[in-house]
Amino acid sequence: MRGVSRTSLVFAALAVACAKDPTTIVTEVGVAADVPPLLILRTIVASTTNLEHTSTSEQSSLEQGDAGDRPGPFRFPLALWLTVDPSFAGPVLVSLQGLDWDTHAVVAEGSGTGEVVPGRETRAIVILRKPAAITPAP
Repeated sequence: MRGVSRTSLVFAALAVACAKDPTTIVTEVGVAADVPPLLILRTIVASTTNLEHTSTSEQSSLEQGDAGDRPGPFRFPLALWLTVDPSFAGPVLVSLQGLDWDTHAVVAEGSGTGEVVPGRETRAIVILRKPAAITPAP
């Protein structure tokens, strides 16, 4: 190989190795009409073949708020790009929770299924609803 240095080949190999596409679940999120405004969303991705294999994250809305430290509510419908580890390959459950800003209580929840393909973008749909009230047994 004339004119190509060994260092150039190493950098080219590293660039190809690092140029892998991310593994992403594009999650389309809607809400039921009775769900209050949501400022925080918690996302849980779980492998349906190994429920101990999970990934959890929280994010606050980036919308402009009218109070000092509070953002404005998320605007629905919205799409969340969830980047996951390729080890989630296969069927997954995508669960979302809308959290109260002050107490972090769950005020909305929903889930949907998806299929993770390493290095690919896949889709899931989640509709958030108010949690069902738990009625004590008589």
